[in-house]
Amino acid sequence: MAGYHWAVTGAAMAFSAVIFLDFGADVWKSYNGLDLLTEFADLVSAAIVFGLFGWVVAFLIVWPLFLLTTFLAETLETRSLVYFVTCGALTGALLSVLLLTLPREASDQRSLVEVAVYVASSCVICGVSGAWLFWWKVIRRKPVA
Repeated sequence: MAGYHWAVTGAAMAFSAVIFLDFGADVWKSYNGLDLLTEFADLVSAAIVFGLFGWVVAFLIVWPLFLLTTFLAETLETRSLVYFVTCGALTGALLSVLLLTLPREASDQRSLVEVAVYVASSCVICGVSGAWLFWWKVIRRKPVA
């Protein structure tokens, strides 16, 4: 489990960025001349709250897949970034399947395909980000000074 917090933190940071960009696009489309600084502060606050929520959810749910990834990496004796990023993408894809089983709001007018594409791409981005940060902080060979 060494470095698990790096993987979860990387995924949560990517989740915050996705939320910031998604909500930011909505704010920008509906911007009606109100105080932009207040809108931006609300947007940052929402991204932080969702990021913390995402961190907790990822920490509690993703650990079996993380253990499998690291076990296979040790068994295969690999330190490849491609391996870890691929495993992160697959983890995100599997997590998106779980998220798609949750009920949607009745006010959501998007089709199931649109929701699935958005959720899957967001989860894969989070998985890749978490895997990359884990690889960068824990796995990669450190340059000799």
